[in-house]
Amino acid sequence: MILTTKAFNDGAIRPYIVKKEGKKQSEGNFSIYLYSKQVDVDSFKYSVLKFDGEVAWFRNRKLATDYARYRLALDPIPVYS
Repeated sequence: MILTTKAFNDGAIRPYIVKKEGKKQSEGNFSIYLYSKQVDVDSFKYSVLKFDGEVAWFRNRKLATDYARYRLALDPIPVYS
């Protein structure tokens, strides 16, 4: 997946994308694409999250989003007093 630099720099694009795939899997059918590297001056590249060479599947969008935010350390750690 390739997106424009302007969209990324304006904050319109998150460093991850949760996508519903057409294939039905027993594990779920949502996958996560993470920002991987800059391809050229005008675009950025995203690659699918894999575990042991297989695509990581999630049952619903919320689980996928929560895992992406956890993996990228975007959510603050709750502090209990």
